[in-house]
Amino acid sequence: MSMTTNFVSGCTMNHGVLTVRPTGPRLGDREASRLASQVGTFMKSNGRKVRKLELDLSEVYTMSITALGMCLEFERLAKDWKAELVLHDVSDPIRDVLRLLRLDRLLGGKPRPRAWSARRSRIA
Repeated sequence: MSMTTNFVSGCTMNHGVLTVRPTGPRLGDREASRLASQVGTFMKSNGRKVRKLELDLSEVYTMSITALGMCLEFERLAKDWKAELVLHDVSDPIRDVLRLLRLDRLLGGKPRPRAWSARRSRIA
């Protein structure tokens, strides 16, 4: 598969690794919806061949909430087809948002538990 449009600078399939590279600097609602639709269509027809789904965010510096949902959709698609989702070259602002939303598992690490605090235990 090789698709290049105004919101995707590259999407290639090599040896079971599907690499998706959206254009930047902002990944907005419309681009995320179209990208999710195209990758979803590809996974439905070729999902058995995909072992790893890589989302290269090297050109993206900010993303909308729809784009974050797209990342979760890609994780679900990868899980359904027993593939692995990997995010590459994530900018610091996006990394901070993923950590804030406790979605840093998409970065390849496990989410860390919240730190214990005396105030939190009194409230609960």
